[in-house]
Amino acid sequence: MTISEPLAIFWLVMIFILVVLLVIALAAYITGYYWTLGRHRALLAAFQDRQKKSTEVTKHDTQKQ
Repeated sequence: MTISEPLAIFWLVMIFILVVLLVIALAAYITGYYWTLGRHRALLAAFQDRQKKSTEVTKHDTQKQ
């Protein structure tokens, strides 16, 4: 059984489109992952900095008394 030429071209184009969409999806996933990771690191750093300042203020206040 042979496939007609237009049908073969159709399936090649469909496979090509599928591969392109998969590559785009993978790139979006990886970009989103690293963007989210960067946001979490920035939020964590800000939280730790605030905790450090809060601890310094508490130590300073207790030393005065």
